Amino acid sequence: MLLHLSKLKSLQVLVGAKFLVGGLRMEDLGEVENLYGSLSVLELQNVFDKREAVKAKMKEKSHVDKLSLEWSKTSTVDNSQTERCWHKR
Repeated sequence: MLLHLSKLKSLQVLVGAKFLVGGLRMEDLGEVENLYGSLSVLELQNVFDKREAVKAKMKEKSHVDKLSLEWSKTSTVDNSQTERCWHKR
């Protein structure tokens, strides 16, 4: 069972977490301040907007010493939205 991280307001420490973007929002990571050790963010193909990624506040995760970013190998996601995001820069 996956929990929404944004609802864990009183969480003190989370060590060695795996965060699945499929079905959740990457910006939910922004609500969790005390991440320690390794963090894996899975199914990044589900993030279509760079604003959502910015809201994850990854720069503020100073206690994360290993970060793993993974995209699904079997994804059938349409990349047109992602391409539009890159062209807007």
